Amino acid sequence: PPARPAPPPPISIVVLGILLLVPGGIGVRGVEAFFSDDSVSGVTMGTQMFGCALSITLGLLVAKIAVMPVNLKAKRYYQPSLL
Repeated sequence: PPARPAPPPPISIVVLGILLLVPGGIGVRGVEAFFSDDSVSGVTMGTQMFGCALSITLGLLVAKIAVMPVNLKAKRYYQPSLL
């Protein structure tokens, strides 16, 4: 039988990957600043890290909601063979 393309990964896996990679640099700089006697800058960078993670998550959620009706219309006409 012919190979079928794999379905896209669940949104939770994509979000977790992005949340670990993108704001991680801000978090490392924040921890470094926090432990080098600049606690105000460390806390500020920690807050920026959570704000960045939240904005990425909300952006992906809005994009998924906006694209969902288009995907449903395309799937209605797709009839995979049962062979």
